[in-house]
Amino acid sequence: MDHWWSNVRLLANRPQVTRWLTGCEEAWNLTQGSRLDVSVGTVSIFPLGEGPWTIRSVGLRWPVDSVDFRRWHSLSNEVVHPGGSVTVDSGQFLVLRPRGVP
Repeated sequence: MDHWWSNVRLLANRPQVTRWLTGCEEAWNLTQGSRLDVSVGTVSIFPLGEGPWTIRSVGLRWPVDSVDFRRWHSLSNEVVHPGGSVTVDSGQFLVLRPRGVP
């Protein structure tokens, strides 16, 4: 677990690292203006660094557009429609997907 948190901190402080692969997951480090297309399946979204954090979503079971990321993060959300995406309007986010999900 200590290695995981070290790597998350690395991502938070190095926005130029945009994609990270583990044995089980893919992680994207998204900053303002970034858009990530996501296929149907599980997705988790976490704020990184300092806010404010705003992100728009398309095709998620629980839209994250109005989530107050000062208090919450999105765990085990789900892309339920083809053509799903997340777009960062402000802040920085870590987006996790299980590996092998197209």
